[in-house]
Amino acid sequence: MTLTKKKKRILLIALPAALAVIAAAVILWLLLGRDTPKALEPLYNQTTGELMGYTVLEGSPKEEENRSLPLPMASFTPPEGWTQTLNAAEYADRFSTGYVDEYQSLENDYTTLTFSQQYAVEGDTLPAGQEVQFGNFQVIYWQEEESGRDLGYHTEVYWVDGPTLFTISYRYAPGADLNQMLELVSRVDTQGDRQPIHSPLTLARGSYTPILMGENTYSAIVTRPRSEGNPEIPQDAQFVGFSQPPEGYLISELYEENNNHGNPDFYTWGYYHSEDNQKWIRLDCWLGSNACNSNGSREGGFGIMSNATDSDAILDATVHGNPAFVYLTEDGCEIGWVEGYRTYSLTVDTPMTQEELIALAETVEIPEG
Repeated sequence: MTLTKKKKRILLIALPAALAVIAAAVILWLLLGRDTPKALEPLYNQTTGELMGYTVLEGSPKEEENRSLPLPMASFTPPEGWTQTLNAAEYADRFSTGYVDEYQSLENDYTTLTFSQQYAVEGDTLPAGQEVQFGNFQVIYWQEEESGRDLGYHTEVYWVDGPTLFTISYRYAPGADLNQMLELVSRVDTQGDRQPIHSPLTLARGSYTPILMGENTYSAIVTRPRSEGNPEIPQDAQFVGFSQPPEGYLISELYEENNNHGNPDFYTWGYYHSEDNQKWIRLDCWLGSNACNSNGSREGGFGIMSNATDSDAILDATVHGNPAFVYLTEDGCEIGWVEGYRTYSLTVDTPMTQEELIALAETVEIPEG
């Protein structure tokens, strides 16, 4: 069959138009017909079919060295009736791998609200719960009664946004329903420019509370002796230790192999005695304070100094003119001090006098400038 010139012109005009319609249809199908990619995948028991949890599909790389530092810091605005007891911005720095903001109810001292941010590590498994779609996010909601307490429930929601796993925990209170927790999710702002709040380093003795057990009263630690503050850490920041091992001691390779695993702002040196490897010295160096770990949790502080039964057992001292704490026991001793943007802890497992411990601490090499 032979086409006339007129029919050829019609075909040349109609064909591109038809292709455009088909392309538009394909784009519409891609946008509406396909499922939105999910960051979390349900994990089921292959035998019972029970939901076991969720696996992170899209988030941060599993290898720590491939994650960008610091983790972006989002903000959270609590409802009325809450006072903030821990501000993540006061501990955040360029090495931060996570953040924790804590709030306490003004009506009930036991009721707490916690907003946490950490890397959503691809391949990690998270708790099971009720899954809902809230905006662009899969939100997982779960609740359980506080074990061994008559204080209420632990209610939690979590979701993944970009590299971050967000969690909101509501504890020691009547159970919050799904809608109440989603209202809290809506109070998270990931678009703002939340910045660290800088302040100089200081030392804090920690706090204690009396506990009555039978006829005896004991002192329980609430917060550990620690350094506080959030100095700005320079780009060329460095860890500082002994220029050479203390006399009679050798450096332990065990500590060297385990440094910087998840704690880019912390370094430890370990030394053992050349004639008795049961005798050891440990030197810790933090870039910034040791009140919070780099993930933002309030688990930091000095070491055996935390065994002190009250703050009076911790002595004031100085190391090269910088404020220091000293803790002496029959089994060992520790000195902690701050200098510039660093915090130090020197622990020895044999008894020493305060003067001997300070003299050893002052052999730590402090860079000029």
